[in-house]
Amino acid sequence: MLSRTKKFILIILIIYLLLTTWQIVLAFKDGAGLIPLNGKAVDISVMLFFSIQPNGWNENIINLVMMLAFVPTFGAGLLIYCKNNNMFGAVQQRIGYHDFIKGGIINSFIVGFLFSLMTNLYQLALIRVFYYPFFFKIRPRKLYIGARPGYFSTNQLIDLFSYVILAAVGWGIFAVFIFSIGLFVSKNSIYLILGPCVGLGLTLLSVLMSRKGNSLDDGLMEGFFGILKREMFYGFEKHFKNLTELEDAIRDYIEYYNQKRIKIKLKGLTPLEYRKLVLS
Repeated sequence: MLSRTKKFILIILIIYLLLTTWQIVLAFKDGAGLIPLNGKAVDISVMLFFSIQPNGWNENIINLVMMLAFVPTFGAGLLIYCKNNNMFGAVQQRIGYHDFIKGGIINSFIVGFLFSLMTNLYQLALIRVFYYPFFFKIRPRKLYIGARPGYFSTNQLIDLFSYVILAAVGWGIFAVFIFSIGLFVSKNSIYLILGPCVGLGLTLLSVLMSRKGNSLDDGLMEGFFGILKREMFYGFEKHFKNLTELEDAIRDYIEYYNQKRIKIKLKGLTPLEYRKLVLS
């Protein structure tokens, strides 16, 4: 039989898994119109994956808050609990202060790393099985900039692999950072919300201090630029003889996107129709 604590942890993990799945399902519906009837599309699965990451245009704030809370708690919550409940002296005598800190750092990093890695692999698997296969291609650098907020390589496979690994490392470092702050926190309830408070605070700070025009400031526009490139530019580069033809094609696509292209997220309406509906 599972103990009460293990049951609680299991229930929380199931809720997180369901929320992650629901986030991907919503992203599937939003990107359903991008799946080609014939041939293959190189970018759509990769772009869909990045759209559900932090700062992506399909980001789920509830998932992010839960992960900010889970990672530090699962990594070093027990050690912080011992410290705050008059058991630190016994623990220190048994393993020593140095090993206590070392264990907290190692556990925090490993949990943060694995939690992020498993989440991203789960998302990739769902996209591969239920949305569209992954096809990778090397893009010219000048075309790849702006396809999404930040990138590591113009080789999409290397880019995706680098992001998954570095994101896992980043979450591990974040968990260690929260553990280090938790050493100065005397209440367990405060430690439980420390991760979300610090994480969201750092996110807000980065937005407030970012320079004007930073692509991270507007995930929605980055998402639109990615859709525009996939639907009217990639694969058609040779059709444009000069810059004027390309500019005309972009204007025509923007008009089509606003007035004719329906979206499931907008209840089957075009952006212009949905805007009129909301304002009426």
